[in-house]
Amino acid sequence: MATHAEPMSDFEFDLPPELWEQIFAHLNGQSLLSARMVCQRWRAIADRKRSLWTKMRHRFQYGLQLDEQFARDRWTPATSIRLNGSKILLVESSWWVPLGERLTDINLMCCKVTLVTLLGMLRRTPNLERLSLYMVLVDCEEEPVGDFQLLKMREFHVRADSTFGVFGEVFPRLSSLILELGCIEQERSCRLIQLVQGTLKRLRFRATKYLALHMSLMNRLQLQHLNVIGSYEVAALYLCHVQPSIEELLMPKVDAPNSMLCLIGTKLPRLRQLETGLAKVETILTPSFLATMPQLRKLSLTASLNKQQINFTTYKCTHLNELYLNCLQPVENSLQAFLSGSQKLQKLELFNCALDSWSNVLTMLADLPSLRHLKLGYLRLPDIVTPVPPNLRTNLEHLELFGRSSMTSAMIVQLCSLSPQLKVLHLCKPPSVDDSTLQTLRSLLPLLTRLVHCKKPSGFVDCSN
Repeated sequence: MATHAEPMSDFEFDLPPELWEQIFAHLNGQSLLSARMVCQRWRAIADRKRSLWTKMRHRFQYGLQLDEQFARDRWTPATSIRLNGSKILLVESSWWVPLGERLTDINLMCCKVTLVTLLGMLRRTPNLERLSLYMVLVDCEEEPVGDFQLLKMREFHVRADSTFGVFGEVFPRLSSLILELGCIEQERSCRLIQLVQGTLKRLRFRATKYLALHMSLMNRLQLQHLNVIGSYEVAALYLCHVQPSIEELLMPKVDAPNSMLCLIGTKLPRLRQLETGLAKVETILTPSFLATMPQLRKLSLTASLNKQQINFTTYKCTHLNELYLNCLQPVENSLQAFLSGSQKLQKLELFNCALDSWSNVLTMLADLPSLRHLKLGYLRLPDIVTPVPPNLRTNLEHLELFGRSSMTSAMIVQLCSLSPQLKVLHLCKPPSVDDSTLQTLRSLLPLLTRLVHCKKPSGFVDCSN
């Protein structure tokens, strides 16, 4: 239970409500909840101003039972609530009505509720935009008909024992759908997708052959974002064939061969984002699929084989903004050649990659004038700090280095000395970074506003000034 602050004098409270509203506007949601508990007047001020109570997120205690005994004074007016491990028995009562009418976001985790009761909750939430059912046990003997609609509802995330087509009737304008369901729920999932096909733009689901086939018959379905759960590469390829409107394709568990990615590139002319695994190749991988994807802005590649060699030399992605590489070993200078054709690159992340030369890495970074964010982890590098050309500089503002990589403290100092515009530096378990090194880094970075040194997995030391 929250404890009340000591009573304050009338003089201390003698400020107009408009001034308190301006003060409260600078607080985050949790601080605002604490301020609201100080006195009845502050509570009234926070509750009446929409811009204030939209910051507040109410989290009910674990294992709560919601029934006719639930007290109204146990909730705060908020636009977002989370119930965890709750048993929901009754909501058609006075306590839910004023709470539900303000809600835009509901998150239920590991709760128990009947479908009739759940629909009763939703009926009282006319402003709802997002609903998440995570491992919620929904009991239903017979699926009811949806006799109301939530026209503002846009995002639905369900990972539960059951999903129901009635949600498609209640959410007729759904644009984003996440279905983390097993294969036994395919028919219900298909019905839900079919009911919202006219407005659905973003879909994350387990792309089975059954669903892919039935989705090919939905002539109003025009997906822009597809996130494939699992490794169903045949279904994923088929969906790309029947959904040429896709602009963002995420299939991280699919180990796609180069030939498959070439087909995807030809079928999706507007593809702007690709996240995929790469099938094992015993020789050097040549990513010719990049030539079929000229509009790429974001690219994420993970090799199924650690230390997979790859040759980027002959390819360019002129519109690329973000690049993520994992478990890859670019052949000599090929990554530098590839990035020389990506002058709009702003974010680069390299994990478990083997690079041939530290000096080449520094030169590559300096040749990317738009690069602001760099993240390096578990790199394999020659243990040599080599001289770099004079006047070499990067435009990095955010740098994260973590993991037991081959980077030495001397390499870290050298990189930071070439990056005087750094504002944020995260060092998570890097080798040989002691207090002396930290002091050197501070002196090299006049614009640094945040320096975090993670010494142990369980915590970090914030070294910000």
